[in-house]
Amino acid sequence: MNVVAIKELLWSWHPLPTTWNVVPYADKDTIQNADVLVQTNQSGSKKERKLGHIYNYVRDSGKPYIVAESAVFRKNMPDPDPGKPGKSYHRFSWTSYFRDEGDYCNANSPSDRWEQIKKDQNLIVKDWRSRGDYVLVMLQRPGDSSLVKLIAKHGSYENFVTFTLNEIKNILIDL
Repeated sequence: MNVVAIKELLWSWHPLPTTWNVVPYADKDTIQNADVLVQTNQSGSKKERKLGHIYNYVRDSGKPYIVAESAVFRKNMPDPDPGKPGKSYHRFSWTSYFRDEGDYCNANSPSDRWEQIKKDQNLIVKDWRSRGDYVLVMLQRPGDSSLVKLIAKHGSYENFVTFTLNEIKNILIDL
């Protein structure tokens, strides 16, 4: 299987298998002869103006493509080191890194994977509480491509934050 990653779309370190080829977008012959293409991130990111045509090429090529993305959990995550495989977590999925779009090929995964991540990341998952003195709102860095759908729905990241805080306030008032 000829797997080809397009260099311009690999803007952060991901542990790609050594059997995958990494080539510049200008190497059209290698890209056209690929069975599978690889990219990081998504179209719609802040690099869209510069790289949108390459993302479109991958999407419109008709070839299956893999999207590589950094780990969701980064607490206690060591610096990426190609000499130490398995020390960093990364996500790979077909066509998208969005949970509701990408195929992570993880149906019926055994629980030992999650248990290992919790151990490695020193995560303590507590039961959900519906009462308490505080509300924790987890936000994303503005401009991240994971916000594309959210911004499309709310018009801007700031509008989303305002909407969400008002929703929380309304719920707390009703309690």
